[in-house]
Amino acid sequence: MMKTKFQRMNKEEKKKAIRRYYNTSLGKENEIRFKRLLIIGLLCLAYSVYLFGSIIIDGGNVWNYILAICMLVSGLVFLIGRIKIRSKQVNNFLTKKR
Repeated sequence: MMKTKFQRMNKEEKKKAIRRYYNTSLGKENEIRFKRLLIIGLLCLAYSVYLFGSIIIDGGNVWNYILAICMLVSGLVFLIGRIKIRSKQVNNFLTKKR
């Protein structure tokens, strides 16, 4: 798969591109959404770790394991989706003709 312009940048250039994207009107709206996705993803991961800990300490049935795994997967989906959507949006911003 071919790398996009955003993926070929180094770390400093990526930060500058993201900062420039967030200065646009669409970027300001999406920044709030990206922060919300980050918070939700981290909360899901933290809650799944708590569930796994309580299952190990108290002992649990199959449904507790299923709930913990679902929360873990949900958190990962939120975090990975956030990264992919942000890179796609910033890449579109960079390649757009002005």
